Amino acid sequence: MQVPDGRQAIVARPDDSPVVAFDAACTHEGSPVKPEVAELTCPCRGSVFDALSGSVNKGPAARPLASMPVRVEGDQIVTA
Repeated sequence: MQVPDGRQAIVARPDDSPVVAFDAACTHEGSPVKPEVAELTCPCRGSVFDALSGSVNKGPAARPLASMPVRVEGDQIVTA
């Protein structure tokens, strides 16, 4: 998902819970993270983030992914 300011976002919705979204840039060096089941991985240095919370599961990243406010409107996910 691309947000209005041009950044890429990763969106997750594991069930009927609210949609969550995170800035797709790794907090270590800014490389785009890739979804891998329940985790988001950085292909450059191997950082691993939880796909539902954005928290760091494995470094070298020390900070979680930045959350982005989104909501569901009909069949679309939009920035809040």
